[in-house]
Amino acid sequence: MTWKPILLTYAAAAVLTACSHGGVGSSVVIPPVSGVVPEGIWVLDQVESKTLEPVSHTLWIIKDDGEELVWVSVQTGEDGEHKITNWHGVYGGEPSTVSGSGFVASLRRTGEHSMETYGEIPQLGDYSEKCQVQPAGDVMICNGEVSGEQGTMSWLEKFDRVSPSPHTPLLRAE
Repeated sequence: MTWKPILLTYAAAAVLTACSHGGVGSSVVIPPVSGVVPEGIWVLDQVESKTLEPVSHTLWIIKDDGEELVWVSVQTGEDGEHKITNWHGVYGGEPSTVSGSGFVASLRRTGEHSMETYGEIPQLGDYSEKCQVQPAGDVMICNGEVSGEQGTMSWLEKFDRVSPSPHTPLLRAE
């Protein structure tokens, strides 16, 4: 699979089965959040999205508390190859490298339910991706653009939140 930007919010998710948490299409209770993106498993709507290349994409938002964002992303291309990346960054903080891709990303909150990631994609150029989470917290729309020697390429991704995060906090002995 030739790597092209699919989602830079990787807003991200591990190879986990959403079915074990209710599955796609089931009702998901979304707890109140202080960050932009509710924590949980997000799946790309392949029909309504316009990606740079065909891809299946699962995004696991591990943490978004309004100060920092942590995610894992799993993408599978037409060739069946799995691309796993992860990122940890601070809203308004220093740029961080996306592990597994070499992208350098910065993050800023642009509204109560919106954010922008931006930076550089090796061999493609500078990028910006703006994401908006719907007020109900179960749909996220991301519009991105990368500009470089190859010209400007853009994408649109619609993600549906299919389950809460399977990750539980560490229990501490008292």
